[in-house]
Amino acid sequence: MSADSRQPPDVFAPILVLLEKDAAAHFRTTAVRLTPCSYEERPFSHVMRVEVGRGSDAPSHLFVKVFKSKTPPGVDVVRQVIVRDYETTRRVYDWMSVHPDLGAVPPVACYPEHLAMVTEEVRGRTLLEYLHRHASWLAPQRHRDEVDATMATVGRWLRAFQGIDSSGTRVTVDGLRDYIDVRLRRLVDEAAADFSEDDRQRVLRHIQVLGRHVASDDLVEVAVHADMALGNLLVSDRRIVVLDFTMAKRGSALFDLTRLFVQMDLLAVKPYIRGSVIQRLQRAMVSGYDPALTLEHPLFRLHLLLHRINHLTTLSVNRAPLLEELYNGTVRRRHRQWLAAQFERGEAPPPNA
Repeated sequence: MSADSRQPPDVFAPILVLLEKDAAAHFRTTAVRLTPCSYEERPFSHVMRVEVGRGSDAPSHLFVKVFKSKTPPGVDVVRQVIVRDYETTRRVYDWMSVHPDLGAVPPVACYPEHLAMVTEEVRGRTLLEYLHRHASWLAPQRHRDEVDATMATVGRWLRAFQGIDSSGTRVTVDGLRDYIDVRLRRLVDEAAADFSEDDRQRVLRHIQVLGRHVASDDLVEVAVHADMALGNLLVSDRRIVVLDFTMAKRGSALFDLTRLFVQMDLLAVKPYIRGSVIQRLQRAMVSGYDPALTLEHPLFRLHLLLHRINHLTTLSVNRAPLLEELYNGTVRRRHRQWLAAQFERGEAPPPNA
């Protein structure tokens, strides 16, 4: 047992019993041996990695995640979240199965009465680990085409995922503006943020300018992951596999893409990867999503603003321990510099708008 030196809590015992009882359905054989490998305690959950032995066959592994009973906002709501997360994961897994290089983590079982969900382990590195390994200053040049192709596949994953749930409903620029303004008001109210009412008004005017050039067809609602992060994507051989659909919902088509775009930009804060390489990989991802989409698209720019304001607010309102705060301060300055650069462009309409 690794990852946590303490013994795992008893909450896992009934889940392992249920998995063995239903082994034929889950593992296509009743001759299985479940062996706990590692345990990790998280703020709102316990996670155990379990080896599945099948006689002489090579073992596979599962992750058993059990939410803590005192997790806000209460047990009944958590049960609903678990069921929704599992069903979404199952739907996405089935939907992506037609694409050999796109996938979701395979769902195994859901036990809401035990606040538990079980998924199959997918071998691979997170996209963050992959980029540090294959796109850093020291990475061999021969990896360039491979990394570009990986980022294009990330873009294609986002595009394919959106097809799982489409309708004629639309988001609105006013709705996006209101979402941003909630965070702007928090920044103004937070003295340490050094964000004035004049700053807020400049952002709102900028939103108004961009919004005038957003076409109605660009606002169609689609499925969004809503928590897309470099740590939620696995690079498994040449496949992209996505984890954790807890926050999945409907929203703007560019929400997930631009969230990843901003996270990649922030990789430059810790200079493992050259800025020019980050920009190249961002373009590859955007091209994989839609070859015709430009970085000057008004809705794309509006979403970059949304994610940066959201992150700036989080880092300004929630202060961290000293070393982490030093890093966060650098990120906050980077967000402010980006905002200043947007304002310097004036209120001219976006190119080709």
